[in-house]
Amino acid sequence: MNFLKTNFLAILFCVLIGIFAFLPFNQILLYKLVCLFFLFGIFFYWIRSDISLSKIMFIAFISRFILVFSFPNLSQDLYRLIWDGHVLNDFKNPYFQLPNLLINDAHFKNFASIYQNLSAQASASVFMPFNQFLSFISVAINTKSVFSEMIVFKIVIFLIEVATVLMMITLLDEFQKDKTLVKWYALNPLVIVLFVGNVQFMGVFLFFSLIAFWMYMNGKFLGAVFPLVLGFSVNFMAILFLPFYLIKLKWYKGLLFLLLFIILSMLFWSPFLWKVGIDEILLFYFHVFKSLIMNLNTAMLFICLIPFLIFLNTNRFIFLNIIVIGCSVFLCFWENNAYNLYSFFVYLSLHLYAVFYLILNIKNKKESLENSISEMNS
Repeated sequence: MNFLKTNFLAILFCVLIGIFAFLPFNQILLYKLVCLFFLFGIFFYWIRSDISLSKIMFIAFISRFILVFSFPNLSQDLYRLIWDGHVLNDFKNPYFQLPNLLINDAHFKNFASIYQNLSAQASASVFMPFNQFLSFISVAINTKSVFSEMIVFKIVIFLIEVATVLMMITLLDEFQKDKTLVKWYALNPLVIVLFVGNVQFMGVFLFFSLIAFWMYMNGKFLGAVFPLVLGFSVNFMAILFLPFYLIKLKWYKGLLFLLLFIILSMLFWSPFLWKVGIDEILLFYFHVFKSLIMNLNTAMLFICLIPFLIFLNTNRFIFLNIIVIGCSVFLCFWENNAYNLYSFFVYLSLHLYAVFYLILNIKNKKESLENSISEMNS
């Protein structure tokens, strides 16, 4: 009974995560919004209260592990990843083979159920090389069950999420910050539901970026190239970190860093561009650019989280969030649609972050001012 009393919110949080995760893809939006509302309520309560690091890690890992066994209900990216895996398994290039043409092939008619769940049947894949390699592995292990192929993706993302939390704790410790600040990421309902729950690879990109940053800060500037390239093979946003490394290095070290980055990146992309014509390469880069635009808004959110945890104070983070909100809204109108429920939750979370930080900062300043006045009077 005492255990239930002391851990009631943690149990409720995990139960709500489970309810959210196992709601069907086409379920009424209201149910998901209600779950999200309560999840963010618990999350913000934990942000304002003292919670031990061990409890943060326990809740973070359990809530993510629950999602390993649920089908995505905010995004249909999983089906495209599995489809790409079957395309690669048939020794075809997913960047140049359109699903609506391949489905006429006798081999791919066996995967009609996957094809029906694709959101862009007339478009080539926009997933990056790391995603494609993982797709190939998941299909190579088992081609008979979508569930087993999904488990491969989710286990990999779950393990990387665990490593990301541990890496953030390491960085916070090295910068002599409170290690419980990791709760901003570890207990964030949006991060939990999207990354493990809906097989989104932004967390993988963030992990490689943090590894590169940690190696660079420990004087291993050449060692930082490889994880940065891995991050680049997951999401193009990794290239935004490149100027940070180059500016800090002497010109000859910066040049070496840049050359290694280009060479290793070309190695990652080369299997997909082998024996391909110029027109196909141009088409390929068009799809790459499309992918970049589609992921820009969400990438900026998590890029902003990193400096907050390590460097920035509340005022600067509020300013960054305002910029991110502006860019996200602009992209939403530029694309002429909030292209899926996934984007909607991103926009909602950005506003929640900015408003909460603003209120928190004003309250802290007010308390500080009142304390100063009381000290002067005494």
